[in-house]
Amino acid sequence: MRITHKHEVKNYLGNKRIAVIQKAHHRTSTRIQFINNRLIDKRILSFTREINDDIYDPYDPKIIAAEIAGYNKIATTQDLQRILTHSAVTRNVQTELEARKVINNVKDTLSQIEAERVVKNLDYIDNVMTSTDVDIKKYEALIEKLPPQVSRKEVLERCIVEGSDLPPTERQRWLEKNLRRGASYNKKYTYKELNQLSRDLERYKTHRLDFETAVMENRQADREGYGPVNESKTWIWSQLEKTRHREMDGETIPLSEKFEVVNEVTGDTDYLLFPGDVQNDHNNCSNICNCGCTYDINQT
Repeated sequence: MRITHKHEVKNYLGNKRIAVIQKAHHRTSTRIQFINNRLIDKRILSFTREINDDIYDPYDPKIIAAEIAGYNKIATTQDLQRILTHSAVTRNVQTELEARKVINNVKDTLSQIEAERVVKNLDYIDNVMTSTDVDIKKYEALIEKLPPQVSRKEVLERCIVEGSDLPPTERQRWLEKNLRRGASYNKKYTYKELNQLSRDLERYKTHRLDFETAVMENRQADREGYGPVNESKTWIWSQLEKTRHREMDGETIPLSEKFEVVNEVTGDTDYLLFPGDVQNDHNNCSNICNCGCTYDINQT
């Protein structure tokens, strides 16, 4: 692949950097998958069709998020410290407090979305268990043999008793019920959207930490009596065919402002601090899921 356009170069390097970070934090993703699988195993092995308050243990997204948060905090702290090491930020008590605030905010964002995805997986399991006959002993035997990170959806489908598949019309109603929207950050994401978001969270984290580091550099410059170090930011389109945000390529705005981002297919408009900005998404993933765009912070 030959890259010549300056934005192509920056987008290529930006995506390569994100890929390296994703690989470095593969262990974190695996641990979160372990949490997901452990809860699913518990739900299936203790399943009863006679659900009541004494038997049924609903899964609280806040409790799940708290467990996931521990892993996300470690990974986020490592990433931010790595970025700060190569920045102009002077390490002192004030900047450490600012960094801790950023880490906690990013950690909470990641953990709440991951927790909602886990809860949706548990909803899926409940729907399967109540709508079909499942050989639970076979399921238990399989999970003891298979690696702990193997998708429980695939294992469960292998354990559905022959002849108990849902009829097409009932399956459609069941899927529609299963894809009912959740409430992450007062938004309403479907199961599919949550899965897409989960794959893009590392991109969000990297872009967010880059932005926060630039803000910290500007604050320090202001305290020292200088003008802002980082003046603006530029949107860099992914250069991939049939992808959104082609018209955004090269758009430059002040660092603190938000990009007006339009989905060319649906017309949905969001105002984002950077590509993949989950916290400012107001159109159910329309402009952030599967977005391969990056951005560049321009120094004065």
